[in-house]
Amino acid sequence: MHPPRYVSYPKQIMIAYAEHLSENDAQLFVDITQKHRNNVTILIDRGNDAELSDALCAVSLDRVGGSL
Repeated sequence: MHPPRYVSYPKQIMIAYAEHLSENDAQLFVDITQKHRNNVTILIDRGNDAELSDALCAVSLDRVGGSL
């Protein structure tokens, strides 16, 4: 892992389009992503636009310190 280049970074949001994935596969995506990225918000889209919109509105879009 490279040392951080900047003091802070924009918050990262990853959206998994998982309408046709099993719960286990969706959880595997979350686990692998969190293992390789710090300070990331992961949202799972199951095809419900209102639910995804609500989840996006709940995310705080601040800057984070440390490594990505």
